[in-house]
Amino acid sequence: MFGFDEKWSVDVCNHTMQPDLVSCGVFCLWYAELIITAGEVPEILRPPEIRLFRQRIAETLLWIGGNGDWCQKFCRVCGESTPPKKIRPRTKPKWVQCDLCIPPAWYHNVCVGIPNDVTLCDAEFRCDSVNEMVR
Repeated sequence: MFGFDEKWSVDVCNHTMQPDLVSCGVFCLWYAELIITAGEVPEILRPPEIRLFRQRIAETLLWIGGNGDWCQKFCRVCGESTPPKKIRPRTKPKWVQCDLCIPPAWYHNVCVGIPNDVTLCDAEFRCDSVNEMVR
């Protein structure tokens, strides 16, 4: 039914060699993806390409983990689901999303210096200002 009685054959394809001692997982995932998608296996895999694929793996895992909703549960400044007591407002804090980050980065409004009385729905927010504040 599933072809278990048939003999399997092993094919070998030409491929690049891993240039370092730490990228074996990246190579395995890259080649698995290329084989599954019938992609073309490159003859040379350069370090910049390895870095980009490693970043794509991380982004995919972070986005898929918890169906992406982890991004909305923790502030990227304080790392908590509720703001620290020293800056926590009396009213429920609002969340603000960076318009540039993928996966989406969420922050407590008070952690990035936005007062609770500011309407956030029409405002554009980019976390590069947060990065400056955190430094």
